[in-house]
Amino acid sequence: MLGDILVIRDVHTNAAEQIAKKVNEERAKKPKAYKFIIGISGDSVSGKSELSHSLGIRLKKEHLRIKVLHTDNYFTVPPLCGLNGEMQGN
Repeated sequence: MLGDILVIRDVHTNAAEQIAKKVNEERAKKPKAYKFIIGISGDSVSGKSELSHSLGIRLKKEHLRIKVLHTDNYFTVPPLCGLNGEMQGN
């Protein structure tokens, strides 16, 4: 993510819309001051950053306070398996 350029596509904004709808349904059931944490996980290059950014924009439109915490580039050594489970470095 660091230094990357995000390419937001319809798939990201559509998924963000669906998640925002679910968040709003759950918010309606909770006290006003209730806090939510939304976790987004997936393989490398699967669109997590784009989805997180899209969801943040969508929820900010409802005047919600949003903080995206990126954990990309957290490996001190590269992972042993690639996107399809193949071993890397061999």
